[in-house]
Parts: sequence; C-alpha cells; structure tokens
Amino acid sequence: MRYLPKLHLLLFVLAWIFAATWGTAGVLAVGAVLAAVQLLVWRLDLAQFGNHRRTWTLLPKGVGRGPVPSYDEVRHAIAMGGHSRREYDFNLRRRLERIASSRLADTAGVDLHTQPDAAREVLGPETWSLVDPAVPISRDRTGGGVSPAALTRAVDRLEAL
Repeated sequence: MRYLPKLHLLLFVLAWIFAATWGTAGVLAVGAVLAAVQLLVWRLDLAQFGNHRRTWTLLPKGVGRGPVPSYDEVRHAIAMGGHSRREYDFNLRRRLERIASSRLADTAGVDLHTQPDAAREVLGPETWSLVDPAVPISRDRTGGGVSPAALTRAVDRLEAL
C-alpha cells in the first residue's frame, strides 16, 4: 500500500513518454494498461487487507434487531434525536411511542392510538407532543431536535406511569 503513490507516478510518467513517442495509439495503450493496473491494485488491496466492516453488521438476523434494541442502537437514536427533528421522528419517537403505548395500556388501560385524548390527558402536554402518533415525520434536518432536558422529562413521566 505504501508503494502505491510511487507506482502511480511511474505509470503517469510512462503515459507521457508513450504519448509523446507513439501519439494517440500510445495514449490508448497506456490508458488501458493504467486501468488494468489500477483494477489489479484495487483487487490486491481487497484481497490483502480483507473487508473492514464493523462487527455489529455481521450479527445474524434477529440478534440485536428484534423488539429489544441494543445499547448502541438506543444511544445512537438519542444522540441523533438531539441533532434534528427528522432524526428524532425516524428513530427515537417510534421507540418512545411503543414504550408509551405499553405503559398506558398496562397502567391506565388507555390505548394510545384509539384513545388519543385520554392518552394526552394521562401523559401531559409535553410528553404527548413527543410521542403523538398523529404528528407527521418532519422534513427538517437543519433545525435542532429534542433537547436532552425535554427527553429526560418525557422518560421520567413514562417511568412514573
């Protein structure tokens, strides 16, 4: 890998020499050789160093992707939810919505989806605004997401149910 820049420089110089001596045919011949050498280098690089994938992507299906998310998935969802409302809506709101639905059904006998008024009354306005299933997914990627303080209050409210 450390010889790659020197190899490219050598092939570039050869390309100029052949272009100057053989004209268009030289340029085409050297271009074909350059492409073949570059493909060979890429192939050797892949064969030599292997595939550098993260280990969590190699998990069998169903491990860490089922109803109970892994710690890293939750941590990532919380971090991204603070950056933009869209990220919050795609990841964290769905998780909080499932938790709220379960807690409401278990403790208050309220269905989050069929009894939204009762759910809003039990959860309070701030928590409801974070888990309301009727709110469409935001398209805003530039504005801030949900603040950690608001998220903490919502989680505390769900735990208190």
